[in-house]
Amino acid sequence: MEIIKGEVYHFGTLYWRVLDVKKDKALFITEDIEYFDAYHETGEAPAAEFQYDSYNCEVWEVGEQSAEDKANAVTWEVCTLRKWLNGEFLCHRGHFDEQDIDAIVETLLENKDNPHYNTNGGNPTKDKVFLLSMEEAKKYFRLNRDRVAYNDVEGEDWWLRTPGDSYGRMRSTACVTDKGSIGKACRHVSTKCGVRPAVWLNYHDAHIETLLERQKLLERLLK
Repeated sequence: MEIIKGEVYHFGTLYWRVLDVKKDKALFITEDIEYFDAYHETGEAPAAEFQYDSYNCEVWEVGEQSAEDKANAVTWEVCTLRKWLNGEFLCHRGHFDEQDIDAIVETLLENKDNPHYNTNGGNPTKDKVFLLSMEEAKKYFRLNRDRVAYNDVEGEDWWLRTPGDSYGRMRSTACVTDKGSIGKACRHVSTKCGVRPAVWLNYHDAHIETLLERQKLLERLLK
């Protein structure tokens, strides 16, 4: 099954745009803004690490941070949005069945520092569902207008996973604005902002090949 970069496919209950295609997997991002949520719920102290079991749909926290880290650091590794995407969104919102989840590749993410403020990006993480980084948003969307995402009819800001800057306290996070530009320290982590989940999908998986073949057949029949 051929996957074409830039095309939109239906996977699970959502529509996804293909950003990149490799030999054995393809990078998908939701075509629209699907949810609005905080990057980190400030009522919760960041955990040292989240782990999840996608087969049993369980997410739990491990380890502890120092009091100073809890006060200052909100990286992708410890934010509540990461926990929600790899738990509630992946397993409990009815978007995916077990075969869908199996076809989503657990990916090792490099979480780079903010290049403008030198804000620490945190440790690498392994995730099935994630947000794009500032670097990826620039790489995969060359023009501002290509980054604009909608909730119904209006363009809205949407989160990136790269930390922003708050005088050395990592309390802001980068995002893409409603005009498609990249905000280097766009919003405070506790504010509600658009969420566009991204996944790497094993498109050679038999289940996915069947879904995509059916979709292409339906498209041909409707032409």
